[in-house]
Amino acid sequence: GKDNDAHATPTRIAMFFDAVRGVITRTFKNQSGCRDANAGDTDAQVTFVDLPRDLIATILSEDLLPDPADLAMLRAVSRAMRDEVAETGRTNQELGAKRAADLGCLRALERLQRRGLLSHQEYLCAAAARSGQL
Repeated sequence: GKDNDAHATPTRIAMFFDAVRGVITRTFKNQSGCRDANAGDTDAQVTFVDLPRDLIATILSEDLLPDPADLAMLRAVSRAMRDEVAETGRTNQELGAKRAADLGCLRALERLQRRGLLSHQEYLCAAAARSGQL
């Protein structure tokens, strides 16, 4: 229901960042000559802002995070994250219904529907199918 939707995106974002952190940590370990997969796992702390600038830009791109609401949540994480999101130049402007459907942004369409601004209800099914939620 509605409560689950509120937690779906933060969980998805957290999983995404955990995966990115793992890749970066393994990359740094491999570059430093540490080949043991278990060595130093507890000491390896790579924060988002430690990532290369081009990788940060890719992660925060519209291709990976098309819904402006995701960016709004990321801004609340920390000052550093707020600054990183601000550097993208992306705004919190709500996606239009057609664009949200094309991108598979089901949550954006649900927000429009709750506010009575979704004139094409079929966009909900299209977005759910496109994002693998149908």
